[in-house]
Amino acid sequence: MLTVRFDIDDPARVLQVLQAAMATPRICGVHLGRGDGAASAVRSVESEGRTDIKPPPAWFLLAEATDVAALENVLGDDALAEAGARGMERGLYRLEYVRSRTAWS
Repeated sequence: MLTVRFDIDDPARVLQVLQAAMATPRICGVHLGRGDGAASAVRSVESEGRTDIKPPPAWFLLAEATDVAALENVLGDDALAEAGARGMERGLYRLEYVRSRTAWS
């Protein structure tokens, strides 16, 4: 999963960038979200004492793909900047899950 945090005055301008990402082979989903400062300010026990917690982004994009290589050229900084996004920060996450037969399934 690729994450992109950013600020933008008119989020509707990123819709073309999202449509292009959705048309990319091996991309499973693309999501646009808005940060919630009040909800993000609530601290859990796990976050106590941490100094690396950043303020929430105003906006963020999530792109899901079947493999890491598929994410290399989607939601590029140039395309997002042209749409008016600024202050972009990217993150790449490899999610793992296991589906197995269990006694309760």
